[in-house]
Amino acid sequence: MSYDRPIRFNAFRLLGVLLTSVIALTAVSPASPNRGGQHSRAARAHGDASTCSLIDRPGQGLLRFVNRLRPGQIGCLAPGDYAARRLVIRPEGKARARITLRSLDRRHPATIHGLVWLSDTANYWTFDGLNFDGRNASGLPSPLVNGDHSVWTRDDITNHQSGAGRSGGGICFSLGENGRYGVAGDTIIEQSRIHDCGISDNANHGIYITATAGTTIIRDNWIFRNGDRGIQLYPNAQHVVIARNVIDNNGSGVIFSGEGDMTSRDVIVVRNIISNSRNRWNVESWYPAGTPPGTGNIVADNCFWASATATRYREAGGIAPQVGFTATQGNVVQRPVFASSGTGDLRLTRRSGCRGFGPPTTLRPPLG
Repeated sequence: MSYDRPIRFNAFRLLGVLLTSVIALTAVSPASPNRGGQHSRAARAHGDASTCSLIDRPGQGLLRFVNRLRPGQIGCLAPGDYAARRLVIRPEGKARARITLRSLDRRHPATIHGLVWLSDTANYWTFDGLNFDGRNASGLPSPLVNGDHSVWTRDDITNHQSGAGRSGGGICFSLGENGRYGVAGDTIIEQSRIHDCGISDNANHGIYITATAGTTIIRDNWIFRNGDRGIQLYPNAQHVVIARNVIDNNGSGVIFSGEGDMTSRDVIVVRNIISNSRNRWNVESWYPAGTPPGTGNIVADNCFWASATATRYREAGGIAPQVGFTATQGNVVQRPVFASSGTGDLRLTRRSGCRGFGPPTTLRPPLG
């Protein structure tokens, strides 16, 4: 099987838009569970028990704790390791009363081990300042997202390079499913590290956007060292904004794709650093025979740097022939120089040619 063909993964089996509009959209954040500024800056930065509706500690039963949360409540996890095994989240929040799960102290994040599944009923959730270790006995991606209006902010997501044999068990985020389990609507992933997800066998990705509705926003993240695609859009990713991320040292960077009568469309890739893809292109597409190429897919104002061993994948900064996407004005080819890419510190140094791209310099990656 050709490497460039995306693998369909059933998780339960096992200008068309103006650039200024995109930037305006990505500047709006509903992520904060505490609107109105009633808490101090220190409380927001480090956590404050006074804002917690419930507090859980390792060994007290995470599944029961999480499913006790109700609209408007904030569940806090004390520092330590939580063995989720199979954490199926079902309660539903509300637009004006989100349910939040966060670390009690962001300086010492809680780590959830195992499969995390936000089910189709679990709408309006925020996950803030948590570490997720998605290794699980079921060999499934984690987190699995089928609920709507979820926000994942300041999290660290990995599975420590698990998954093999085209299983897809090395996928981290999997958004939506074209069937009974539900499309993921209006998901936001921001200010998070998504890294070391799977090994390179053409099935393991950092973020697998399968089936979406509304607007999916992937912004201000550090997406790196994943086995295959940093972000895969296949087969039915609709209306996605990928903005101001560092997408570095993955098997390949971003792929647009589809299958049958489904194709990913209206995806905006803007102001990212997409660099050093190991196996293939930084940006590419794949459409099998009979599948129409996507429309409205725009790649604009990004910083690219290609370093793949094969010369062909270094052409045009690692941008593949433009089928189903358009690489428009403002893309540049410059070498990003990171503080310490080997340790996952992807903040730009003063010598970087990609300054002004990627997450704002005021942001700091989660501790991980």
